[in-house]
Amino acid sequence: MLAEVLGSSGSPAAYLLIAVDLLLSHWPKSRDAAIPFLACPELLSIDRERHGHDILGLNTFSRNLVGSAGLERLSASRVHSLEELLNKYVSEPELREVLKTRLRSAATRLGPPDARSNFRDSAFMAVHALNRLDPNNWREASVSMPDGTQCTGYQYVSPEAEAQHLAALEQATQGWHSDTNMQAALSLALEDPSRSSPELVTAAVEWAQRPVVISETEGRDEDEDWMRDQALVNAAMIAMRDGDGELRVRHEAWARGVFAQAVQTKDDQVYRSRSGLSFNPVAVAFVGMIHSLRVRTAPGNVRDLLEVATRKDQAAAHGYGAAANILASIDERLPRAVLRCAFAACIRPNHEWNLSEEEVAVRSERQRQQVLASVDAELAWLADERLEPEWPDFPLEPPRFRRRLRLPGGRRQQETPVPQRSRPDEYVDHQAAALWLSKTHSIVDIGQRPWLLKIAQSYASWTAAANGTGMDLHEEIANPPSEWNDAYFDLLAQSLPGLALPEIEQLALTPIGVLPDKAFYDIITGFLRSVDAVYFSDRGLQEPIAIRIRSVLANRMMATSGWQHLAGNRSSSIEWHIGPAIAVLFFNVYGFAHSAQCYLLPNGIDRLDAFLPVLEQLIEHGPSLFVALVTLNLLEVSPRSAHLPFLVTAAKAWLRGYPDHRDFWVDYGIGRRVCVWIEEVRRQEPTLFDRNEAMRMDVDRLLAKLITLGVAEASRLETAFARGSGSGD
Repeated sequence: MLAEVLGSSGSPAAYLLIAVDLLLSHWPKSRDAAIPFLACPELLSIDRERHGHDILGLNTFSRNLVGSAGLERLSASRVHSLEELLNKYVSEPELREVLKTRLRSAATRLGPPDARSNFRDSAFMAVHALNRLDPNNWREASVSMPDGTQCTGYQYVSPEAEAQHLAALEQATQGWHSDTNMQAALSLALEDPSRSSPELVTAAVEWAQRPVVISETEGRDEDEDWMRDQALVNAAMIAMRDGDGELRVRHEAWARGVFAQAVQTKDDQVYRSRSGLSFNPVAVAFVGMIHSLRVRTAPGNVRDLLEVATRKDQAAAHGYGAAANILASIDERLPRAVLRCAFAACIRPNHEWNLSEEEVAVRSERQRQQVLASVDAELAWLADERLEPEWPDFPLEPPRFRRRLRLPGGRRQQETPVPQRSRPDEYVDHQAAALWLSKTHSIVDIGQRPWLLKIAQSYASWTAAANGTGMDLHEEIANPPSEWNDAYFDLLAQSLPGLALPEIEQLALTPIGVLPDKAFYDIITGFLRSVDAVYFSDRGLQEPIAIRIRSVLANRMMATSGWQHLAGNRSSSIEWHIGPAIAVLFFNVYGFAHSAQCYLLPNGIDRLDAFLPVLEQLIEHGPSLFVALVTLNLLEVSPRSAHLPFLVTAAKAWLRGYPDHRDFWVDYGIGRRVCVWIEEVRRQEPTLFDRNEAMRMDVDRLLAKLITLGVAEASRLETAFARGSGSGD
């Protein structure tokens, strides 16, 4: 009870303050319902002579609370709603009249509520509060208690005027609920066609084309209008995607009108980082335009598609990724036409700070004309009026060196001065181009689409130059095209099947091998992972080629200064460029936020044997803690007896590098993991070590050394060997 909380100082003003507090935090109608109280000085009028600038009297109120215990009870009272609080005034005649007097004053000042007033409106809430305080509006009723028993109590019943008003509000919101349900269904089906159905398509088209009628009692805000606009585009796209032939033909004109309006939205660079179709009306419209080409491939419709691909914000790229396969099924030439137009639009004018407005306008207009010319060239090619256009040439802006940090007092090295070069008039937005290139994943099939190899060949020189080819190996560029590298080298890996080894050397291995060390690390991390995906997924890359690729990259790794520094290093840390590159050479993935993990499955281990000589060479030339960790990650996926010689060779190399380093063998668990792996192989083939005396001697010497280093598992394993037990117990 409030009286318990307030003790003897429970004034009407204090009750009202609690009412506001409860309302702001817990009243289920809306936090906006506090407006009538905060906007009505009659409800919170307190003698300013007594309280000064403490307008709400909160300081006096808090001083009147009964100590900390009172504050705790006040906190517990916040579970009650304002409606419950008003109900208590009904049985307190004196306090009720004080509150009603102030509510009437507020109602007079605010005026009567209008037909659209709801529980968010001050005028309506003042009247509603007066109705709740009227004992005549309470009726005796049977009430269910929490324990399930029934008792007699009183229930509030709205007077006729209020009941009619609320009924009208309820009826007006039925259309809103219908809209909400349809929008939710369309949102689910947007990126998941399995959530669509012929019934949904029919209902969506009917709903989307229904005139929007806003009644006098219904109010719409900007958010509701925006959500409906999004849903309209979704409905039009789903109609073109999932509707039958007759429905698509019948509603094509309407859908194209919706798409045309959607692509008029302003450029928004957020689409570079936010993937998917949700809340991207341009991408949704782009998908819809692609599906509508199944109805009609008129030149005007194709032009519209190509022009949307040239938007500066790359919003349409996400639509391309979702429907490129459909585009190819309509005309195999269309996906590359769209991609070339998008690449052309990624070539932008440089706007230096000292350019005049006239020169800025000239460069912008020149870029616009170049993009339009690209669209025209593609349309002429699609109409068989000219040869296929070339892929746009990306202008190269010389990469900048990253400045090295010099510590005070350190030795200054003479730097080779970098010649000043004039900045070209144009640059390529390689992040935008990378987004488009990455969206070709759904149609990557070199056997079916050899033009994808043409992309890799066309941009090989630009990619190498942008990553610092020709620079000293120790240099680091300040602005690497990281996103482009990810997309380009993945496509390059997908393009290798069917190429002869000399072609692969020229296109991939030689350009990667001459890059500066850090650029080399970053690039092989993604490239080699993609090569493994192609090889282990049986997509046409032959085993000798896959081994050669790994061998060449491993040799380049061993020549880097970072690898040479790592060999025998006793630090547990790993430089963040070289770590992922070493990990991928051992079929591991490693990142700043997660430890190394092997990405091969047991079936992949079946094909590992041919790669072990390459890995063995790496281990011999660079024993380190990180190499040991990724090696064991690989072997532990599926321990095989055939890999025992490889493990013993690796352990010997680690013992040479770390002969007395207990941290390496004990604290980091390398010794334990080696013993557990050997024991698992011994369990699989109990007689293995009996048949191979040389291997048994090597294992015995290994275990003896590990015992001296304090590896407990080595002692147990040696005892098991001595007993000759197959189980090792």
